[in-house]
Amino acid sequence: MNKYTRYILILMPVLISAICRGQSPEQDCINAIPVCSTSFSQANSNVGFGNVQELSYPFTTSCLAAGEQNSIWYTFTVNTAGSLEFTLTPAAFTDDYDWAIFDITSTGCPGIPNGTAPEIACNYSVFPGVTGMNATGDLISSGPLDSNTAPPINLVAGNTYAMVINNATSSTGGYQLDFAGTANLLDNNVPVPDSILHRECDQQDTLYIQLSEAVLCSSIAADGSDFTFSGPSGGSVYTAFGVGCANATSANTIGIVLNNAILFNGLYTLNINTGSDGTTLTDICGNATPVDYNINFIVTNIPEVNLGNDTAMCDGEVLILDATNVNTTYYWSNGQQTPGITLNDYPILIWVNVDRNGCFARDSIDIQSACSIFVPNAFSPNNDGFNDIFGAISAQLTTYEIFIYDRWGKRVFYSNNLDNTWDGTDGWGIPYPTGVYVYYIQGNFRNGENFNKTGNVSLLR
Repeated sequence: MNKYTRYILILMPVLISAICRGQSPEQDCINAIPVCSTSFSQANSNVGFGNVQELSYPFTTSCLAAGEQNSIWYTFTVNTAGSLEFTLTPAAFTDDYDWAIFDITSTGCPGIPNGTAPEIACNYSVFPGVTGMNATGDLISSGPLDSNTAPPINLVAGNTYAMVINNATSSTGGYQLDFAGTANLLDNNVPVPDSILHRECDQQDTLYIQLSEAVLCSSIAADGSDFTFSGPSGGSVYTAFGVGCANATSANTIGIVLNNAILFNGLYTLNINTGSDGTTLTDICGNATPVDYNINFIVTNIPEVNLGNDTAMCDGEVLILDATNVNTTYYWSNGQQTPGITLNDYPILIWVNVDRNGCFARDSIDIQSACSIFVPNAFSPNNDGFNDIFGAISAQLTTYEIFIYDRWGKRVFYSNNLDNTWDGTDGWGIPYPTGVYVYYIQGNFRNGENFNKTGNVSLLR
C-alpha cells in the first residue's frame, strides 16, 4: 500500500476524531508556536488540522501531498544567518512524522495556502522513526519512498519561516524536537501591535488589535490596564480580552472595550502600559511589549453634522441649514435631499439623516417663531448688580431707537444702540429721582417688520 492509499483509508476516522477532540490553536500557521528553545517535547499528537487546511493541492505544491494531517506549526525569525538542522524523534518509533518548511517573510502565513510562500524543504517519506535535517540527508524535498532525512539548509538573517509537522500515522503519541545548526533562530522578538481593526461605520466601543505574534492570555489584564486610549472622542479603556482565550492559552488578537464610543473622525492613539497584573503583553517565550509602545490609527468615515443650537426666528426671516459632508447622501424631515436647505416659515422642528457609504449621522434643530422684544417695567440703579440698567432686549432687531421722558415731557435719555442702556442718570453722572418715566421704542426686525412700543418704567432707589 503506498502513502496516498494509506491516507485515503484513514481520512474518515481522522475527521471523526477531530470533531470529537477539536483543534488546537497552533494547528494554524497564524498561531504557530514561536521557537524560543532548542528543544520541544510534544506529549501528544494533535488531531486533524486547524481552522484552515493550509496545504490544499493545487493551490500549494508542497511535497506533503495529502495536506495537513494531525498537524502542528512552529515559526521563527532568524537573528543570525547560518545552517538549520533538527531532529524529530517520535515517542513511538512506529510513528511516521512528516514536515515542511516555508519562507513566509514576504507573504506571512496567508502565502502558504495560496502558494506564494515558497517551500524551502519538505519530507514526505513513508518510513517511520526519526526524521529531520542533518549532514547525512540527501534530498531537500523527499517523496514517499525517499529517505527520512534531508540535508541542512541555509537561513537568511531577518527572514521568517514557518514549519509544519504532520503525524501521518494518526497515533496519539507525541515527539521530541531538537534544533541544531549554526543559525540563531530563538525568538527574542517582542510582541507589538501590527494593526488596529476598527469598523469605520458605526460608532463602536470595541477595538481589536492584531499582534505581531501570540501573547499569553494570562498577560492580558482583564481590567484593560495594559492600555490607555486617547483621541477626539476622549474616553478610556473599560476592559480587555484575548480573542479565543476561553479555549486557548495564547491569542494573536486582543479586544479592547472603551468606556465611550468613537464618535468623531480624527487621530487616535492606543498606548501599551504595565497592567494591574504587573506585566505588559508577554509572548510564550517571555518577551514583553515595551512600556509606552503606542500605535496610531485614523478614523475618517464617520459623517458629522451639526445644525446648531435651537433658536427663534421671525416669520419670513431666512435661515440656511447646512449638513454638507463628502460623498454623502441626505434626507431632511421636510423631504428635501440636498446638502443644505433654506427655511423662512416658523415654528418648525427639523432633522436630517446623512449617509456616507452606510455610515450614518443625524441632528435636529427646534426653531420657534419669535419677532419679540422685552422691555422691563422697573429698574433700580443702586449698583448691586441686579436690575441696575434699563433698555430693550431683543435678538431680532436690526434698527432700534429708544426715547425716555420724565413726567413733564422732558427727554432724559436717547439711544440707537441696544447695548447702550439707561443707568438712571443725566449722562453726566447726576442721578434722576425716583419716579415713573415714559419710554417710546421704534425699530425694524430682521424680517423687515416695523416695531414700536410705548410704556412706563419705574425708577426705584
